[in-house]
Amino acid sequence: MSLPSIKSIDTTTTNLAHRLTDIRQFMARESLDAFIVPCSDQFLGEYLGPDVQRLRWLTGFTGEAAIAVILPERAALFVDGRFTVQVRQQVPASLFEYHHLIEESHLNWLNTTLQPGDRMGFDATLHTYNWYQDAVTTFKEKEIQLVELTENPIDKLWHDRPTASDAPGMLLDEKYTGRNSADKRKVLSDMLQQKGLDALVITQPDAVNWLFNIRSGDVPCLPVVLSYAIVYQDGSADLFAPTDKLDNRFYRHAGDDVRLMEISTIEHSLKQLGEDGTDVQLHYENSNAWIPLTLLHFGAQVIHGDDPCMAMKAIKNPIEIEGMRQAHLYDGIATTKFLAWLDREIAAGTQTLDECVLADKIEALLEEQPGYHGCSFETISAVGPNAAMCHYNHTLTTPRKLGQDGLYLIDSGGHFPEGTTDMTRTIKVGEVTDEMCTRYTQVLQGHIRLAATRFPKGTRGIQLDTIARQPLWQAGCDYDHGTGHGVGHFLGVHETPLRMSPQETESRLKAGMMITIEPGYYKEDAYGLRVENLYVVKPSMIASDIPMLEMESLTFAPIDCRLIKQELLSTEEIQWLDDYHQQVREIIGSYLSDGEMTWLNQVTRPLAEQHA
Repeated sequence: MSLPSIKSIDTTTTNLAHRLTDIRQFMARESLDAFIVPCSDQFLGEYLGPDVQRLRWLTGFTGEAAIAVILPERAALFVDGRFTVQVRQQVPASLFEYHHLIEESHLNWLNTTLQPGDRMGFDATLHTYNWYQDAVTTFKEKEIQLVELTENPIDKLWHDRPTASDAPGMLLDEKYTGRNSADKRKVLSDMLQQKGLDALVITQPDAVNWLFNIRSGDVPCLPVVLSYAIVYQDGSADLFAPTDKLDNRFYRHAGDDVRLMEISTIEHSLKQLGEDGTDVQLHYENSNAWIPLTLLHFGAQVIHGDDPCMAMKAIKNPIEIEGMRQAHLYDGIATTKFLAWLDREIAAGTQTLDECVLADKIEALLEEQPGYHGCSFETISAVGPNAAMCHYNHTLTTPRKLGQDGLYLIDSGGHFPEGTTDMTRTIKVGEVTDEMCTRYTQVLQGHIRLAATRFPKGTRGIQLDTIARQPLWQAGCDYDHGTGHGVGHFLGVHETPLRMSPQETESRLKAGMMITIEPGYYKEDAYGLRVENLYVVKPSMIASDIPMLEMESLTFAPIDCRLIKQELLSTEEIQWLDDYHQQVREIIGSYLSDGEMTWLNQVTRPLAEQHA
């Protein structure tokens, strides 16, 4: 697999200033009063290939949740709470104003800033249709015009733009998926027949890859073929993807009623659906605006509805669940070996340890595991104050060395044919303060309370989110990110629709879903900490009047007890931790060397023994 690096993008203040000037010259030629640049590609995915990092090229910002607005005399960058520290470090304040994406709508800001009748340019392939509708509504009173651009000016101005990935496609066997593509499409066909609809347009590559049981590496950290699909009422389907990635075996794998076509031909197929007057279901929030606008322009009846693949793939079947257990065994082995190695190196006084060395080490240990298919996200290896940035990236700055800080945060994960992993540990690597230990204990306490919670079937993520925050809330603290997210099966590490977050209102936990629990605490310019495991939701076996669910951990690696203030934990919370560490010994122990096992026995002893 070959993915060009994005590190080569020159984001010095001088170059960014030149690029802003070039964009403003384009705006002047096109009589535009504003131009908006989101952090997205035509598939609206979380992770972007190097060739579509347009926002980074323009602003220098590397986070994944941001929108830039360029005006003739001003420029603003809107980011969410995870990146409020990072944006100030990466983006010149002399060029861009900073705004909070959640607290201040960029559309409202534009509506207040622009004059009646002004023209705002946008690339319809980079925004959702919901965004387009919101923009039309927001700008209606002032008659601000939305100008759909036929070509993105950044693509013309980015002269040394990287090439797209040449990663080959792979056909995922049913021994991993537990279900073949024809069976999945039959469910979609039945749904279309029941609704009296002609076709379903699927725009998210992870949903398309799940449907056809294919994978690749077109995007860093996401093992997918970038693709679209159309499924018809009779169960046949069109897959729009780079045809050189999938050979003739694909037709035997997916079925004879599947047609493989180049991705550029989807425009013709959308036009045909429109001219035939078909009734098409499409999820507006998952689709870029260009697709429904094209369908509507040519006469299709577009019915907004959820992409059924998203809900179907969120509930793992028994084979997928067992596969996720195996993937997390691999992950637990690698992480435990890493933690043992790190303790040895610190005890030996090794002077060469820095964030890069540590990230390389955990990734090397993951690579030793069978079937490893790359990181599920860019490893977060953060020492001291760098950990205060939730999505810190050590490769974009000078890696900080160990030896000057008390805490180190490692957030890592991998892809395997059996499943996808995600785990965070915070480790004592030096002298720590009483405050650090207090906050660590409160974060761990929130994690344990939520992990031990039984809850009624149908409970929403927003209801559970508050449980993990309670210990921090009582201390007047909080964290500006969700408590948990869904995880795909050899797919995206952040899988919708499931999440536990203050902003979430709809997603309900169901048996078979995968969810992380990852409360944290971040003190700007000082330290950050987080404890994260992945859990599978399952029916509770304890007798009850109503159907109840609970969570079972799939993640097994030691939690650093040296940072715990035992007196803050209840008897039940201490018992949970001791039981968890016993499972770590039983599940991981046989895969370790004698020295590693001796270390593991020490660090997973009952908490009372460790604090005696």
